Amino acid sequence: MWKQLRTRTVGIAVLITAVVCALAVNALTLADDATAQQRSIAALLPDDRPVDGIFFCVLPASPEDGWRAIPLPRLVETLLPSQVDSAEKASLSVTTHWKGPGGTSRFQSEWLRSARGVPSELRLPVSIDAVASPSGTILLLSRSTDVDSGVRPEFRCQAFTSDQKPEYELLLSHFGLTAGEARSGMFGIHAPWSPRAPPLHSEALRQFLEKFDQIAARGFVPTLRSGSTGIGYTLETLLDIPENNNPTGDFLGMELKAHRGRDLESLSSKRMNLFLKEPVWTDGLTHRERIPKYGYIDDNGRVALYSTVTSQQNSHGLKLAVNRDQQRLELLFKEHSVAWWSREVLQSRLQEKLTETAFVGATTRGSSRDEKFHYQTVLYCEQPSVDSFLQLVASRDVMLEMRMHIREDGSARNHGSAFRIRLDQLPRLFGRTVLTRSVDADDVPSE
Repeated sequence: MWKQLRTRTVGIAVLITAVVCALAVNALTLADDATAQQRSIAALLPDDRPVDGIFFCVLPASPEDGWRAIPLPRLVETLLPSQVDSAEKASLSVTTHWKGPGGTSRFQSEWLRSARGVPSELRLPVSIDAVASPSGTILLLSRSTDVDSGVRPEFRCQAFTSDQKPEYELLLSHFGLTAGEARSGMFGIHAPWSPRAPPLHSEALRQFLEKFDQIAARGFVPTLRSGSTGIGYTLETLLDIPENNNPTGDFLGMELKAHRGRDLESLSSKRMNLFLKEPVWTDGLTHRERIPKYGYIDDNGRVALYSTVTSQQNSHGLKLAVNRDQQRLELLFKEHSVAWWSREVLQSRLQEKLTETAFVGATTRGSSRDEKFHYQTVLYCEQPSVDSFLQLVASRDVMLEMRMHIREDGSARNHGSAFRIRLDQLPRLFGRTVLTRSVDADDVPSE
């Protein structure tokens, strides 16, 4: 009996201990949540208006006559309503809070976006003498309406200098940066955003940047392969990544995509591959039968189907259409559905391949076998959304590349159906985008 009583007593003690531990863990979790909320950049916003998107950028030193017009990176325009056409001029009122040595000034400014690829510009009604500092001055632009509601959004703009250490560091940490890493031209976009959104933390990005900084410090390096793929192959070789066709990311699960020049800031026709995914075909045909039906005779005399398909019907009678009733993306031939991808499959492919993506930009010299690259910028993106993907399909910024032909022996050759995106529209695909590295021209070592 004593043995049974002792066993029961021990059991009760264990149960009580477990309950106490659970309560303690829950208390710690609540404390962590409260601390995280206290550390949220929501505390930096000037008023209680709801905010659904934020943007920051590090400015260069103030010019001698002070700020009157502040250039903003083209990618900030992802905060504009989707109804605003990319070629259209836009002007939005911005309530600006500028804190300087003499206190805080509040006035109405204007955010201008010009057509034909001219960068955005924040125009101030008065000259503002920003406090020059090694870290630069940070602008925080917050959007206070639902961008897809059709209502013109309102913006608040604030300025923070490195002298305001707690606020300065809090803002940078939300985008995964430290004050020591901040450089002129760096920026970040987070939309949709909420006060409970956690700071950016990526172990893959941290380890990648350590290696990237070493590569950038080398200056121009010769290509290891001629042609368009040389820039990516050379970067991956320098990172000791073997060439592969993995369905997941290249570096600790993070996808790497290298590009030349300032393609991400332009309105050029340059595009980048997102992922490959074959649809579910419903036309009842084999590829051998499908290619001649939808295709053409190419310059090599082959029956081929190399076609760029968007939401507008092309010369081959093909187009993409979002079927919201059936929750899928359809491929139409002369307005009749012949294939489809489900939302779930597209979201899975985005998460599998692009959950974390680093777009690495390089300045180039020479061409072909003599080309050299100086890897300078890293644009980190996370949280891809299938809803954003489908919106980009509808606006013709995401397209499908069909690539197949009939071989001489009569068999079909399919290189895969590739979804591609216009480079300057990339941030619209992701919830958070940060330019984590930007190498100044003065930092480029001589050859």
